[in-house]
Amino acid sequence: MQDVKLTDEEIEKFNKIYDKAWSLHKGNVVLRQIYYMKLRFIRKLRLRK
Repeated sequence: MQDVKLTDEEIEKFNKIYDKAWSLHKGNVVLRQIYYMKLRFIRKLRLRK
């Protein structure tokens, strides 16, 4: 599995959404899993291009 570089803008946007959700649900394990699923999904999409 190769690592795909996201643009700074994409990472920034993603982190903002994640941080907001994280502050609402401190330490929510399900949320963390969703976060990693999204990261993997984004990487897959970028691999296809």
